[in-house]
Amino acid sequence: MVHTKVPNSYILPPTLCTILAFHAAKNEFPPPTTSRLLCGTALANYVTNDNGNNTLSYIKNGKQTGENMQTTRDHCDFSCTEKMCIILDNAGVPRDNKWRSLVMYMRGLSYHDYLNHQQKGQLQSLLTKIFIEKQFTDEKFAELMDKNEKIFSAPYIKKIQLTLTESQKLLQEFQATLRYRRGDIKDLEESTVNALAMGQDPEKVIASLRVAFKDLIRSMDQDVARLDQLCRTDSLTNLYNRRAFDEFITDSIEKSWQRALPVSLIVLDIDNFKLFNDKYGHQVGDQALVAVAKIIRHCTHDYTNNMPGEIYTARFGGEEFAVIMPGVKEEKATFLAEIIRKSVEDYNFLIRNEKGEVIQKGIRVTISLGVAELQADQHTAHGAESLFHNTDLALFHAKGQGKNRVVRFREIQS
Repeated sequence: MVHTKVPNSYILPPTLCTILAFHAAKNEFPPPTTSRLLCGTALANYVTNDNGNNTLSYIKNGKQTGENMQTTRDHCDFSCTEKMCIILDNAGVPRDNKWRSLVMYMRGLSYHDYLNHQQKGQLQSLLTKIFIEKQFTDEKFAELMDKNEKIFSAPYIKKIQLTLTESQKLLQEFQATLRYRRGDIKDLEESTVNALAMGQDPEKVIASLRVAFKDLIRSMDQDVARLDQLCRTDSLTNLYNRRAFDEFITDSIEKSWQRALPVSLIVLDIDNFKLFNDKYGHQVGDQALVAVAKIIRHCTHDYTNNMPGEIYTARFGGEEFAVIMPGVKEEKATFLAEIIRKSVEDYNFLIRNEKGEVIQKGIRVTISLGVAELQADQHTAHGAESLFHNTDLALFHAKGQGKNRVVRFREIQS
C-alpha cells in the first residue's frame, strides 16, 4: 500500500475527513505519526502508535483530553461537532474507531456529486439500516463494507456489461465482413488467373482489374460506414447508443453556444422495469424496450418539424433513454416530454412468442421523465456534465413523487 504523509497541525476540509475516516475504519493509515486534524469545529489529535493501533484524542483549550480514544475518550472519532458525538451515542453506535469512522464516512458521501441520486438513496438506506438493526458485529461490518463497494461499482459494472455486449456484436459483424471481402478478393484472384491462362489480351485484363478494384474499394468504404454506424447504434432499439449520445450532447452544446442558443435534455426511465423483467422475463422486457424506443422515435419525429435543429434520441443504458434538443428551451422540451409520457401510458403492450404470435395483451407500462435546460450564458467546459446532472436530478424527483410524471429542473430550484 502507498501511504500519503499527513502534515502536522493541518486543517482538513470535511470531505477529506470522511476519506480519512474510511481508511481509519479499514486500518489503512500511514506508519507511526501524529497529525492534528481540524474537522469543522472539533480539533483532534490523530495518533498511530508503535503497536499500529489507530487512536484519536480530543483537543480542548490547547490540552489533550485522552491518549487512547478507544478506551478513555468522551467524543466520537472524526466528529464535526460534539452534537454529532451525542447523536451517535444515542443511536447506540459503539465508540470504537471502526464503527464511528464508517458511519461518518457514509454520512459524508451524500455531499459528493460523483454519486448519482440512486446511489445516494441506497447509501442512505444502508446507513438507516445500521441504526435500526444495531448489529455492530465484525460480520455485519464486513457485510456493510461489501454492500458499500457494490453500490459504488454498480453504474460502472452496468456500463461495462453494455459495452461488452455491443463490442461482441461489433466483433461478430466485423469478422463476417472480413470473411465476405476475403471471398471477393479470392474470386478476383481466380478470375484474373483464369483470364491470363486463357490467353486474353493483357491490356483488357488490366482494365478489367481496375474496374474490379474500384468496385471493391467502394464496397469496403460502405463497410466502414456501416461499421461506424453500428458503433453508434444500440443493437436492440436502433436508437443511438451512449457513445453517440456523448458525442451529440457535446457537439450540440458547442454549436448552441456559438449561436447563443439554449440546449434542453430529456432523460426518461421505465418505471419498475426490474419487476417487469422478473414477472415476464428478459425477452419480454426487451420487447418493451423496443416498443418504448419506437414511441420516442415517433413522437420526436412528429415534433422535429417545429424545431430549429435536429433532435437526437438515444438509449444510454438499461431502461434509460435520452432526447437531446439543441436550440430548444425547457418549456418546449417539457411539452415533448409530456407527449412521450402520455403516449407510453396509453400504449397497449403485447407479448409475443418466438413465432410472433400474441400471447398476452393489455399490459401497461409507464415512464418517468426529467427535463433541464442549459441556457446560452451557462455554457462552460463542464456544460454537458452539468446539464446531465440537472436532468438526472429532475428524473430522481419524478420517481420520488410517484413515477409516471414529468419534472422540470426549474421546479426543483423554485
